[in-house]
Amino acid sequence: MQGHDFASSALEGGKEGLSQLAGEVLPGALRFGLTQRAGQKALAGRGAEIGQREISNAAATKAREDKIAHDTAMDKTLGTMEKENYTRDVGARRKAEAADIRSARAAHQDTAAKTRRDYAAAEEKRQAQHKAAVETAKTRYAADTRAYEQDGARTVAEGFKQHVPAFRDFPSNESGLLNMVYGEGQARMSARFDAALKDVVSLGKGRKVEIPAGDAEALGLKVTGLRQMDKTRPPVADVDGGQLAERLTGYWKKDHGVYRRGVGALDKANLGDPASRAEYKAGQALIQFADRTQMLKGEKFNPESARAGFTSLKKIDELRKRGQGDIFQGPISDAVRRPAPQLKLPGEPPPLPEPVIPAFRRPAARPEIEPPAKRAIVEPPEAAQLPALSPTPEGVTTKTLPKMGWFQGAALAEIPFLIGSLVSGHGAHSGYGLPAAVGGLASHGLSGRTFVTKAPLSPATEMSLRLTPALGAQEARRMMGDAGP
Repeated sequence: MQGHDFASSALEGGKEGLSQLAGEVLPGALRFGLTQRAGQKALAGRGAEIGQREISNAAATKAREDKIAHDTAMDKTLGTMEKENYTRDVGARRKAEAADIRSARAAHQDTAAKTRRDYAAAEEKRQAQHKAAVETAKTRYAADTRAYEQDGARTVAEGFKQHVPAFRDFPSNESGLLNMVYGEGQARMSARFDAALKDVVSLGKGRKVEIPAGDAEALGLKVTGLRQMDKTRPPVADVDGGQLAERLTGYWKKDHGVYRRGVGALDKANLGDPASRAEYKAGQALIQFADRTQMLKGEKFNPESARAGFTSLKKIDELRKRGQGDIFQGPISDAVRRPAPQLKLPGEPPPLPEPVIPAFRRPAARPEIEPPAKRAIVEPPEAAQLPALSPTPEGVTTKTLPKMGWFQGAALAEIPFLIGSLVSGHGAHSGYGLPAAVGGLASHGLSGRTFVTKAPLSPATEMSLRLTPALGAQEARRMMGDAGP
């Protein structure tokens, strides 16, 4: 009985609460219109003020959002431009630095090449100067040597011209010396001596003279005696001195050798004029020594060849046995024992120091490009607070309906039927019908709206305005779940 009474009481209480909730909330649209119409005159001013306030709030909010969007787009554009400019400037700086390095390296290479060229030119000039100095020294030495040779030829020629009158018409130089030895000197000297042989023909008659057997045969002389001194020398024949002098006269034109040896044999036998004999011997001394030593080779006087003959006994004897000096005296000795010129070459100059080429140094880096500063968007201040609403007239109530979606409004319309089914013990009600459609349309039109009314709001209505969003959301989720497959 108690359980039955409790169920009856709950059923009656639920019906009463549902009736009140349905009467105050669900038909809100109808009652809202009736109430507004009943208080139209009293509430007209208050409604206009609230409407204007909502328009102003919406305009201020939209203006602020538009400015934030504009500033954001502008900041993005400017940031992109600054980034592109920074990237371009950095690339240009790197290219400029690379160009600076190439230019500096080219200048360094040019400087190094010029330094090497200058060094090579200076070294070449140094060597050319040294070579010129050497050539100058050689030229001077050659000139001094030539002068020394010519002076020696003059000394020899003048010395022998004093002893050989037949040479006195020859010039005292290399040309005259050559003529004395290899030119007319022999003939002039022999022709002059022929005059002296005339006296020897008579003075030498009956005097025995030794000459080579071959020369006696060549001259056609009668040999009175013949002997072989040794196997290294030809046989020696004894002939008459007067007959020898007679046959020798003019024989120089035929054979200078036979003539010379015959005159020597007469001189050895002390036959003839001493002065003529000395003159002839002096001339033969020059001729024989010059020919043996080749001191006139190349048609010029060669002091070195004459000096070398002084250290050869066979050669020096051509002078000594004829009384024309030796290594220390005589015209030839006077000519070659003078101090000869010496070749003095300049020393090799010290080499130039190697050029010092400084190492390449990279040019100083160009100033760094500063990256663009980070931009900060300054949001505009919140919309200014609108002036407070004028005091609400006595007996007038203003309320703002909660913001709800279509499904929340439909769910709210299902709540009375849901509670009724729970109390009566029936199964869950699906809510897909006219109440849900009306609730969804009402929430779409009245969501977030402020209403003014003179009708008093019961505690149940106040509670429903607070709980409606949460309950509508929970029921909407259930409905969405029921609508699943």
